[in-house]
Amino acid sequence: MQMKQIRLTMLAVALVAGSAFAAEPFVGPSIGLSVSSLHTDVDFGGMLRRNPTSASSAAYDLNVGYGLALAPKVVLNAAASYGLNKPSAGTAGNRLVQVSGEFKDRWSVSLAPGYLISSKWMAYGKVAYQHASMESNTHTFFLQDSQNLKFHGWGYGAGVAYAPIDLLETSLEVQRTEFSTQQTLIGTARPMTTAVTLGAAWRF
Repeated sequence: MQMKQIRLTMLAVALVAGSAFAAEPFVGPSIGLSVSSLHTDVDFGGMLRRNPTSASSAAYDLNVGYGLALAPKVVLNAAASYGLNKPSAGTAGNRLVQVSGEFKDRWSVSLAPGYLISSKWMAYGKVAYQHASMESNTHTFFLQDSQNLKFHGWGYGAGVAYAPIDLLETSLEVQRTEFSTQQTLIGTARPMTTAVTLGAAWRF
């Protein structure tokens, strides 16, 4: 009877160890950097309702996260990101008015459930709450002014992560974000972004 209990205990330990090993490359705290090719569209209401902006720029972010093994081959990563630069939001205008802007004070929090394809590869989806301020500059023949607009929204994306060596992870993802609508000096503005992101993180 005692030998049977020992065997059962050893089997349970082996199963737990196997589960931990399966998710080990993507489990635990992490810190890293990412660079994104960011495409931004801004829809306007009011005087620029027929003149949306479109701009492409690079975005750099600092990322911290924690990966939790929910089941064998299933990992949930909770993360926070902070923007390190000010990507362009583009320029729009007509004969009466011209508006330009750039994003600043960017940050986000996200959840990304993933599935291990192998011990080194993981596919994942992501949902993120995004916040950004936009420094908007308005020029007309009678007015020159700037505003600090605050936007928030939800981003949805998918990606793959790869662990080439112990403790180092890389990722490639695509995310689409639709922000809230805010009032400007000449109407309303609503940004939408699409980001293709390359990331590298140290997992410890």
